[in-house]
Amino acid sequence: MDTWVKYTTINHPGGGAIDFWRGDCINNPNNPTKSNVQLNALALFYRLNGAGDWINSRDFDGGLMSWMQINPTEKMEDIWNAALRITK
Repeated sequence: MDTWVKYTTINHPGGGAIDFWRGDCINNPNNPTKSNVQLNALALFYRLNGAGDWINSRDFDGGLMSWMQINPTEKMEDIWNAALRITK
């Protein structure tokens, strides 16, 4: 078992869920090929409602968990969009 990878899902009371992936920074959960080396530094990725690409935590305006706690009645998708800093 890979002790560097942690995965969990948190359901939001306002509706929706966030998946959290924590692992070695050389790996990316969007990449199906796992690296054979470890850099011993952690990275955190989020995914909305169990689907789509994983987004690096650095791409959010502040901590996504903080946004979730401050807005307990908002839909998770609305919180996600408000917290996301990526412009496509």
